[in-house]
Amino acid sequence: MMRFSIPTLLLLVGAGCGDDSPVMPDDTERELPAHVAPPAPRDVDGGPPPPLEGEIDFGDCCDVLFAVRDIDHIEPESTSSVTLRGSGAPLDVDGEPMTLADGVWSATVCVPLSYDGTYHYEFAIADDPGDETPFIETLTNPNVPQESSATGTVNRYAPLESCADDTGIHGDTTER
Repeated sequence: MMRFSIPTLLLLVGAGCGDDSPVMPDDTERELPAHVAPPAPRDVDGGPPPPLEGEIDFGDCCDVLFAVRDIDHIEPESTSSVTLRGSGAPLDVDGEPMTLADGVWSATVCVPLSYDGTYHYEFAIADDPGDETPFIETLTNPNVPQESSATGTVNRYAPLESCADDTGIHGDTTER
């Protein structure tokens, strides 16, 4: 039987295992592919041009008038703003600011044909014009179909087949 000292044994085991370090090729220079921008979208069917950088493309959309009567029990000077908000783009996130004329708040919004969601009106009411945290009262247009949601009652908006579909109900502020 052969006897080996520990240093000798380690030397023999290390020599038998070999060197596993990677071998670098002599020629490390290689040609990288050039960075090329994707081709610009083309207007093939005569449709609208592609959105500009920073714009959101909602696809085909129709101008729809949304309107709601001003709140009767609130002094007109107390309402600092009204925002149309909805469950999907373009009415989600920031919503759409509205303007007041003849007691009616209104806004025209280009709504995608496929929009299938809800919306409501947020009245920001402040007793003091400098008030940075106004009270928000949420309202709906009573002339438009309504449904319940987690936040309360909202107006319903159904998808359109074309812009010729009747969307006038969303701007109807007739008192009934």
